[in-house]
Amino acid sequence: MGEPLHEHATPADDAAGTLSARANWLQQQLIVLLRQMAATQGVRINELGETLTLPLQLTLAPRRHWAPTALHQPLYQQLEHLLEELAAATDAYQAGRVYNYRAGSADGADSVPPTATAVFAGYSPTGVPLWQEFHQQLLDAHDPRVGLLFETPARMISQLTLGRDLKAQLLGARGKASHSYNILGQVTAGYFCAPGHADAHAHCALTAQIVEWRTAQRLFALALNIIGVTPEGIPLHDALDRDHFGVIVRACQPLQRALRRCERAVRALPQDAPAKARSEILSCIPRLLARLRDALDQRDRQALRRTRHAQQRREDERPVQCALDDLDHAAPAAFFYDEAHATILVRGPHARLHVFARDGRHVTTFAAQEDEVQRRVQRHLWRPATAVEITACRAALAALHDAARGAPARKT
Repeated sequence: MGEPLHEHATPADDAAGTLSARANWLQQQLIVLLRQMAATQGVRINELGETLTLPLQLTLAPRRHWAPTALHQPLYQQLEHLLEELAAATDAYQAGRVYNYRAGSADGADSVPPTATAVFAGYSPTGVPLWQEFHQQLLDAHDPRVGLLFETPARMISQLTLGRDLKAQLLGARGKASHSYNILGQVTAGYFCAPGHADAHAHCALTAQIVEWRTAQRLFALALNIIGVTPEGIPLHDALDRDHFGVIVRACQPLQRALRRCERAVRALPQDAPAKARSEILSCIPRLLARLRDALDQRDRQALRRTRHAQQRREDERPVQCALDDLDHAAPAAFFYDEAHATILVRGPHARLHVFARDGRHVTTFAAQEDEVQRRVQRHLWRPATAVEITACRAALAALHDAARGAPARKT
């Protein structure tokens, strides 16, 4: 517009009172309103184009002093609808991450837990995700079970928090009423033994959230978002296969089926259905979360009754052996490097993806389809591994095997 925007600018003198100046002032105020509403609706500003045209319409009756007609849609409702579409098109929901209302995306470091034992603790007033060590969250809640986390073997504890409590500190303009990304509630749980980790005291905590969002086709959607990282920084939702985190997977399956039923019921509502109809369908969310919490606790009690040998065989033998076999037969194009976590990823058959640390130790195995791999490459999360990195990975793995057999290290 050629001049800076001032959120509190008003026509203060006669010159500013001209029709042109008044129109410019209204335009400035409209842009300020758009900024605030975009933050509320979860629009990812960085994924929009260089310019944006928003079609607005005023339906007026000039002969009646330009009064709005019966079919007139108020300006705020028009803007709200347009920004909801933008938020849906830019996909505010990302699996394994929490939306940051202040940043307008879920791409930043604040959207994932800073440590393997941290869980989501709610939002700051400005919409920044807050994280807290799980044991501290239990202490703050005066949970008498917190001591069980430090027993040998450690017990798993689950805690339920409703969405309104997670958003209690949010300012009104920072996402409290957003439907493009709205946390309806969550279960935090810990600790889980880190898969494939040599340290028996290496643990993970998880945050399992039920999130309401809008798809790129502007359809209502519900998702169970599993958030957490392993001690090596691998996203926990990537490691949710039956061999590594079977306790979580089996506990989540009934909840995911229930969410699909809720999602279909909401989508089947007529467009003119009252808001109460949608609220009645979603009234089951607290009950579903309570079932997930109880299921995790029950699975933990069952796991404690298994022998250590059976548990170790079930969790370690098959994925580790698959990883070694797949690495031996992998072509150079199947290797990728994760800069953020300094790990090598190896693609195997049946969409298997194995993660190895730089010292050759197997970190985890999870399923990843071709489009998911390419998406992470395009977002520069992964890149094709170099020949030097592939050779170093194979050498490190061979050195581990030699050390396990007591043989001298091989020369490379």
